[in-house]
Amino acid sequence: MGIYAVNALRIISLGAVFVSILYLMSSYDILIDKISLGFITSAFRDVLLSAPLAVILGCLFGIYGVFTGIAAGPALATIMINIYLKRKYTEDPSLLLDKKDYSTSYLYEYWFSEEQIVAMRDKIAEDLQKHNYSKRVINEVMILFEDVSMLIHDNNKGISIEGECAVILLSDRIRMIFRDTDAPFDVTDSDMTVSSLRSYVISNVASQVSLKKQHLSALNFNRNAFEVKT
Repeated sequence: MGIYAVNALRIISLGAVFVSILYLMSSYDILIDKISLGFITSAFRDVLLSAPLAVILGCLFGIYGVFTGIAAGPALATIMINIYLKRKYTEDPSLLLDKKDYSTSYLYEYWFSEEQIVAMRDKIAEDLQKHNYSKRVINEVMILFEDVSMLIHDNNKGISIEGECAVILLSDRIRMIFRDTDAPFDVTDSDMTVSSLRSYVISNVASQVSLKKQHLSALNFNRNAFEVKT
């Protein structure tokens, strides 16, 4: 019995490399807002290939066929997904989609306290001024950052919430991605319950200035994204 376990571990460990690659790919897809692609990658990694291969090879070659199928599934998924990406996104490296669009980006890490929120707001304004954005654009980004961060802060009185805001400068818009350790809370919802002046401001300002709004609760963080027209 022990020899089966040893050989099984050896076979399955070969697929661990490809499992790690697929986890990185799906996480990156979520980061750049290609949610459906990340979902498909996860499905191929965990279900669509490994399970059928384990059953088919198990019927043909017995117990070792099952282990081989589990290991071969992620490897085959990695090959298939990269072939698809190469054909669909011909101008991008398959593992770095949208790289050509991300000319400049900033990442701000902070705790959701009033002092740090104000400090980060001013830092964002300072960085945007270096790229000659208009006062209107800078003010809209500042308002969104401050009000979203303060709303999350107000929603968690007495709780230490850690988060980050990625500000990505694209050709015709600025993408703002908020990630925090708060409970799932969709601040992008235009129909959210207006419980304060701040939630009212976010609901209205986001509707006016944002090209795209998106909320995603994934892994161990809460994620809200906005895009501001430039």
